[in-house]
Amino acid sequence: HMLAQVWLYRIWLWHRIWFWKMGNAECRPCSNAEDVKAETDEERRGSLQELLNIVIDKVVYLGENSPLKKKALPAVMDCFTKLGMTPTSKMSVNGMKSLLQEACKMLELEAFEEKFLNEACETLDINQDGEVTMLEVAVVMPLLCGGRQKENDAFIFKLIDENADLQLSPKEVRQYFLPFASWMTKEMKMGQTASPLTDLFVDRIFSDMDENKNGFISQKEWSKWNKENILFEVILKLLLET
Repeated sequence: HMLAQVWLYRIWLWHRIWFWKMGNAECRPCSNAEDVKAETDEERRGSLQELLNIVIDKVVYLGENSPLKKKALPAVMDCFTKLGMTPTSKMSVNGMKSLLQEACKMLELEAFEEKFLNEACETLDINQDGEVTMLEVAVVMPLLCGGRQKENDAFIFKLIDENADLQLSPKEVRQYFLPFASWMTKEMKMGQTASPLTDLFVDRIFSDMDENKNGFISQKEWSKWNKENILFEVILKLLLET
């Protein structure tokens, strides 16, 4: 379950930060310049950890409070389709609120509380343009839904695969992950650094997924990468490298 993965990752991350600190403390004596650099690097890690925690807390909050957590992503998205949402749909934030409440009715779930509904739809509108697209829905809805990761990953692969050729092109992967990366950098309040970071993030994701380097991502490569990696960890590594 995604929520369990997030908490396991958080524990892992706290351990890694502690390990880095201990490693620095036990290093051999170094020059003043090296001391300053080590201190600066450690401060940077700490700052990035604080920013990343903002996102992790948001993910946990969304997962814990969503009435859709009792249903798998494919079931929820099927409701959206029956209610008129298509791959090319653009819906107002208010329209998205209505759609979520209607989906809850169809799935015989409790309705969204108004405060949480507003927060969920604000998150769904990743670029804050007042409209919600299917790609934005595909990025955020896994945080609001339950279900098994394998089932949800397979559904997202099918959704991203626009031409249904059973493989993902760089364009298709980019279309999906750019909104996610934009959301992450927005939540982390990265400001003007967001644009180059999102590009780096998407390029890294594709390169890591494409194991046979044929320029496409198979469903096997997609599932394997999602099983073995946590997006938060990938982003942290990238941020530490930049």
